[in-house]
Amino acid sequence: VTLTCLIFDYKNVSDIKSQTFALSDTITRQFSRTFELYVQDIEKLSVSIIGDSIIQNSLIDHYHSDDPVEQNEIELTINNRLFTHLQSRSQLQSIYLFTLDHNAYFVSKASGPKVSFDLEDEIWYPRTAEIMTNKFILLPVSEENTGGDRREKVISFVRNINRIPYRDTLAYMKININVNVINDMLVMSDANEFERSMRVLIVTDQGDIVYDDKDELTGNTHSGLGKSAFQKSPHSGELTWMGQRYLYTIEHSDYTKWNTVILTPKDFLLSKQKKSQYILALVGLLATVLIALVSYVLSHQITIPLRNLMKKMTRVEQGDFSQYMAVTGNHEISRLSRIYNNMLDS
Repeated sequence: VTLTCLIFDYKNVSDIKSQTFALSDTITRQFSRTFELYVQDIEKLSVSIIGDSIIQNSLIDHYHSDDPVEQNEIELTINNRLFTHLQSRSQLQSIYLFTLDHNAYFVSKASGPKVSFDLEDEIWYPRTAEIMTNKFILLPVSEENTGGDRREKVISFVRNINRIPYRDTLAYMKININVNVINDMLVMSDANEFERSMRVLIVTDQGDIVYDDKDELTGNTHSGLGKSAFQKSPHSGELTWMGQRYLYTIEHSDYTKWNTVILTPKDFLLSKQKKSQYILALVGLLATVLIALVSYVLSHQITIPLRNLMKKMTRVEQGDFSQYMAVTGNHEISRLSRIYNNMLDS
């Protein structure tokens, strides 16, 4: 019984771990793909803005005019067109257009103040060559003032605006996306114990946390979950993070260049293991008690007739040949009793 329980316990622990990895991997892949589809939708929006003939013509007019009045009209025209593109997207926060001559156009859904005024002041400006190669870049979380004392965490989609039909760059576009949009992509069940225990993160290769479903570490940098943390096992495995052991699955997106990571505390598996061990211990104890009872009953049915036979044989040895055994059934004890009675008759 003990050996059977130990084998079952080992197999059960192995199965729980395998099932955890399998389910976590499925959620990781689905979530990563859902986020990719959303970014693709933002890319389509950016293409619509680039292809907007009014914005194209207004940007060209911007470079050809020094008249402040005309520049004001151009700004109103561009901002109106940007707001048209912005208003239908519930989780978009704002859009910037940075011209190459140190000017910026800006619209915000939340009426937040304009805080960027020059392309060269942007943190991503040194990466403009990368934008030309990859079509766009995504910037990790930053905070944007949305008016008053309100601030929202945003991720930024940045790409250049080419002059159509030519390939020369007219401006750069930055679309700020409220990070809460990711919450809508992640459908979790509070009733599912596994989903409640796991932690879903989107991180950069450098370890900057773009999204944390617990809303505790979103926007943190150098979290210790950079690419190097997963080199030993690039898809799934175990790691120690913030003083705790986790099982992890990771999915890298070649499209967004970010990683989707799901962490499951190993304590969760240990708690499941303890529950199964308690059940196995109880089953083992009950099995042992049952075997003991059955053994006692069987031995009792054997030893009592044998003792009775031994007493009668002792009496026969003393000369009393009237000590016959009662014969019932056809089991071994009955057959022995029948042989004993036959011996007395002979």
